[in-house]
Amino acid sequence: MSAGEHSELSIPLLISQEDRVRNVFLYGRPEGGRDKLLVDFLKCDIANGRGFTLIDPSGDIVKAIKYTVPQDKLVLFDLADSEGLWQLDYFDHIADSERVSFLATNNFVSILESAVLPTGKFSVETLKSLYKATLSASQLPEPSLAKIIDFLLESKEKEKLRQLVLEGLGKNVFNLNKKKLDLLSIMQNNQYLLCDFGKARIGEENAIFYGLLIIQMLQQVASARYGLPSDKRTVHQLYVNRFENYANKDIFASFISESRPLGINIHLVTESVYNLDRDMLGSIFGNFGNLICFKAGKVDAEILAKNIGLFVSSDFENLKANELILRLISKLAVTQPRKVMLSSTDESLETKIRQSLEDAKKSAKDIFETDLDFTVQSVEKLDNIANTFYNVVAKGGVKGIGGDEMLWKASWLYGCFLGEVIRKRWGGMWLMDKDKPDDKNALILNVHGNSTFPVFKVAKRITNGPEDSLVHYYNVLEQLLTNSSNK
Repeated sequence: MSAGEHSELSIPLLISQEDRVRNVFLYGRPEGGRDKLLVDFLKCDIANGRGFTLIDPSGDIVKAIKYTVPQDKLVLFDLADSEGLWQLDYFDHIADSERVSFLATNNFVSILESAVLPTGKFSVETLKSLYKATLSASQLPEPSLAKIIDFLLESKEKEKLRQLVLEGLGKNVFNLNKKKLDLLSIMQNNQYLLCDFGKARIGEENAIFYGLLIIQMLQQVASARYGLPSDKRTVHQLYVNRFENYANKDIFASFISESRPLGINIHLVTESVYNLDRDMLGSIFGNFGNLICFKAGKVDAEILAKNIGLFVSSDFENLKANELILRLISKLAVTQPRKVMLSSTDESLETKIRQSLEDAKKSAKDIFETDLDFTVQSVEKLDNIANTFYNVVAKGGVKGIGGDEMLWKASWLYGCFLGEVIRKRWGGMWLMDKDKPDDKNALILNVHGNSTFPVFKVAKRITNGPEDSLVHYYNVLEQLLTNSSNK
């Protein structure tokens, strides 16, 4: 019999920004609700304008969210796409600190070992050779990982490093003619770095090597912000999907313990804990305040029960779909572990909105000979379409139940499109007030914590005419959201 409190929560399961400084550990199988909850977390950050870095060796999560990110704040890193490649300056900012320089050198050797020998170890001689070569390359006037090769004697490790950084998919990553991946700017300006490291597309070695490389670089750049006043260090979220691929204790031991002063909230997502070594498990369960677990197998369940407490292993094994056990931080205090059932999200809403966008584009083209896209220019086009409806209404051309239905449908279609123009600029999350599904106020677009009602606004424009201009509405909203995102 379960020993915890059981309650009903609504998806998404929200954790306050204040409590996320103690980091988040999310366990479960992708199909068991874990990935769905992860996407909800990410969309919530996007809706509230909180920047993040996502390391995704599946590629599925990047695919699920990249079109919800404001395009002017999206930074896509994709080894399999020449348009999604950036120059990586691994040694950037290390001169600012002797300690950071040491970590950069030591941890690069560990990164290479994880990629090349995920279940083995380099020999002592190889470690010494790689460490010396990395240190020498880091002290050059223009340091680069590619230059480590020049300091190595011929060996299989040298050949493997050459393959990773000079050949194949990675050959352009250290090309000085490529635009530099500016992690400091990404962190400080609440941008969204999506790293699509799908192993099926780029191979396991590349996925591990470049994923760990960016995680280490993020730590180095965050350390370089120590010189800034604490209130000037924008808090950044790091999400590592399928963490079991990146469980390098040399990198994460210091990162986890120092994440709060670094201004990084770490979210580790995994489907396995039994293959994590003892030190890594101790670091996670000792330093992570927010632990969220879906159904587990027997071995993992025993580890989770031992470290989370109150529940026994069979409780973790017998969790139902959308049921989980969690231990959260609330106002910086650890709460009792409890079992909760997440209510299912209305997946039909996103499907309905996607179809409405297609219908809006088609009707605008067929009826009004207008091409709609998601640029700001479409706001004026939407205003003109709404004005046509207004003129018909003003002349008494729409009466009765059929007319009302037509105006409601027009408000919905073009309101959804107006909302998507806003969402593609600033991000946001569509929500439906289920208590009043037929009300024009029911569909809400939450952007940076601000509730907007684009369907209602289009309905007002059709009813009231130019005094409720959509262009004016967009301009006012632009000022509000720009000020909000700059705070």
